[in-house]
Amino acid sequence: SFKYQDYTVNELIAVALPVSAKVGFVAFIFTLIMGGSVGTIAALKHNTWVDYTIMSTAMLGVVMPSFVLAPALIYLFSLHWHIFPAGGWHGGTYMYIVLPVIAMSLLYVA
Repeated sequence: SFKYQDYTVNELIAVALPVSAKVGFVAFIFTLIMGGSVGTIAALKHNTWVDYTIMSTAMLGVVMPSFVLAPALIYLFSLHWHIFPAGGWHGGTYMYIVLPVIAMSLLYVA
């Protein structure tokens, strides 16, 4: 790497892998819980306004790419409403992991 010339590939992977694994695992669990729950609710309320709302939101989730969703989430929840931090890791605390998990999970929840 031209940017990290003092580090080996193994050192770079060793630093980044735990972060990626934690975010990926939490996103997977979130996807299973939310997708299963919302899908069950839509199935139980078949052909009602609840079903149509869930399916419309799901279609929006399918067509919205994560590279558009992630900056929109940062803008709204970090810069506009000041609810979550815009970046960082800080050991993977709750406040720093929510937005990446939502951005990664939305397509699969939908």
